[in-house]
Amino acid sequence: MSMIMLSGATSAVRQSLPSTCAAALLVSSSWRSGWSSNTRGYSAEGSTVHEVQSTAEFNSIRKQLADNNSAAIIDFTAKWCGPCKAIAPLYEQLSKQYPDVKFLKVDIDNEGLMQVVQEHGITGVPTFTMYKGPRKVENFTGARIDLLRKVLQQHAS
Repeated sequence: MSMIMLSGATSAVRQSLPSTCAAALLVSSSWRSGWSSNTRGYSAEGSTVHEVQSTAEFNSIRKQLADNNSAAIIDFTAKWCGPCKAIAPLYEQLSKQYPDVKFLKVDIDNEGLMQVVQEHGITGVPTFTMYKGPRKVENFTGARIDLLRKVLQQHAS
């Protein structure tokens, strides 16, 4: 997979791959601040997809998953990513088909979630990670609705 690394004075050029976008995780904070505004982006009112806002919130959700041995799928995404935008409505539909699974979105450009992004080793978006209780059971990168459905069917029970 090819990847662009963006930094300080670099213009906002991004490379779109067939099903992923370059994550550009090693971006200077001055460039990143232009993209990570305080506006909430992905989840519409009444959505069953929850956009996580901080590492503390993410850790709290993970603890709840572990305590209840419940399932969650996380969409590591970015507002500028074309494939992320393309799969978002399908992710929303799946969240309604699997009400027992918690559907989460993590914006890789949210500075309050950098620790979560780094701990999960995100190198491209979208990346989907499935948890069952405290365990990470699946992880893949790409806007692959077929694989996303398969993972949910396998682990949602």
